[in-house]
Amino acid sequence: MKNELVVYHCPRCGFTLDVISAGKAGLSCSGESFAKTCEGVHHDLRCCGQKMEMLKANTVEASTEKHIPVITKRDGDRITVQVGSVEHPMTAEHKIDWVAVVCCNRVQRAALAAGDKPVAEFCVCCGNGELAVYAFCNLHGLWRA
Repeated sequence: MKNELVVYHCPRCGFTLDVISAGKAGLSCSGESFAKTCEGVHHDLRCCGQKMEMLKANTVEASTEKHIPVITKRDGDRITVQVGSVEHPMTAEHKIDWVAVVCCNRVQRAALAAGDKPVAEFCVCCGNGELAVYAFCNLHGLWRA
């Protein structure tokens, strides 16, 4: 998918890792002869002694819209991204850790902290290219607009 951000996450410590070049998926097999199981894998990334999870971005919410990034075009090439049409909470226990914009093979990321507004501004100076915007909630994972 164009402008897709591949993110791995450690469920134990919360560390996230963006993959710049995913390369070609390999094949990982376990077991012997007729009981052999094979699955496609991209990477075997580990953190805190366990395998990191590759996050799949959610794009649809069930009820109140608090996670999907809302994009507002500003003057020139500037955009404002607010996380959720209803403002997302920004407490230490439940917050948006970061917002990222992917456009024309470029990634821009804004880190957010508890107490901040769930809003970030970016310059997307790549013309009218396709734009993907992501937000990461420390409780509810990765979201894409």
